Amino acid sequence: MLHNTQYDSDVEILSNAEEIERTRWNLRQKMKEVLPNVTPCPTYELNIPESQHAFSSYPYLIHTTINLPWDVSVKEERIFLRSHICSGFARTGKDGRLSPCSHCQHLHDHNIVTGIRFRLLDGAHEKTPWAYLTVAQLYNALERKSHENNKLKLASLNAARKIDTRNRHLQAWKRLAIAIGREDIPRVRSLIAKECKNGHSVFSMLEKVDRAALKLYRPRGYEEADFQRAFLIYKLGGRAAAAIAQRTLGIPCINSAKKRIVTASIHSSAGIPTTREILSNLEISYPQKAAGEEGIIKGMTIQVDEMKIQERLRWDPRSNMILGVCREHGDKCALEFRSEVQADILLDCLQKNEVHLATEVCLLSLSCWCAISKIPNKFQRQQ
Repeated sequence: MLHNTQYDSDVEILSNAEEIERTRWNLRQKMKEVLPNVTPCPTYELNIPESQHAFSSYPYLIHTTINLPWDVSVKEERIFLRSHICSGFARTGKDGRLSPCSHCQHLHDHNIVTGIRFRLLDGAHEKTPWAYLTVAQLYNALERKSHENNKLKLASLNAARKIDTRNRHLQAWKRLAIAIGREDIPRVRSLIAKECKNGHSVFSMLEKVDRAALKLYRPRGYEEADFQRAFLIYKLGGRAAAAIAQRTLGIPCINSAKKRIVTASIHSSAGIPTTREILSNLEISYPQKAAGEEGIIKGMTIQVDEMKIQERLRWDPRSNMILGVCREHGDKCALEFRSEVQADILLDCLQKNEVHLATEVCLLSLSCWCAISKIPNKFQRQQ
């Protein structure tokens, strides 16, 4: 503690705020002794809403950033502000009520105190500095930030999980494309279509493709073209060719193809076709209209062509006729096979050059300019 030697007085220059406060307290005590009937200043009371607590309704951190001209105290759930230059004596109004001194009362109009009162009533803006927020407002801001952080963490986890899942699916699609490109898998299109129809994932498709490449799995669900292809191979190459095609190309077996593909045999002519044979073939190819069906005029095209055949005799079990003789001289011998006599006679005629083996067959066909309906049951016959 230093003394001022310029003036002969007892004024002291104090070193810190504690000594200043101690001096003010001593001054008030001396004034109480001199004026014992004077009421001390009740200080300025900061009004807070009833729903808020006194200890959580004042921004205590603001004293760490700004040098404010008052001190704060809490008594009986009430907040009081005392000015640093408080006179220490209360004022008495005309109605006899006690009020704070003028220095403490002026704190009501201080901009910091006004802002505190407004934030207690209307709430704090989200961009308000933290030092200006009360304990309750800081707690609410912390909860809000924690909720936002948790929400962002959950969103990032979901995004990471989604990206990881999509990466795995992309890798699976690449593996599927490589497997299809490297392996010769029959009917892979039907396999993929079946898996997509059943709603299976790419991993299930990849598993089925791997099994199909190892000949451990064969896709089902044949299309009409598959049955027609199997039936055509059976007709051209026989049962052995159809069995080989079933195992190598993945087409249906011959029994399934014969049940699915319904055909009707046309009549072959040993000589010049008769009117009865032509009408029978037309009736098989183009059945008559059903009862009540409207007559529709359809355009048609006639195709005539010749096809090279093997020069040999054939027996048609349906007509019991011997085929393979030229139609120009076929009438010189009996072509109906009743016994070995007809076969011997035909052989003698061939050796005598009276008849000849046919080298070509004449084909006559009709094409309709619209879709042809299925053949009625009365003309169906399996081959």
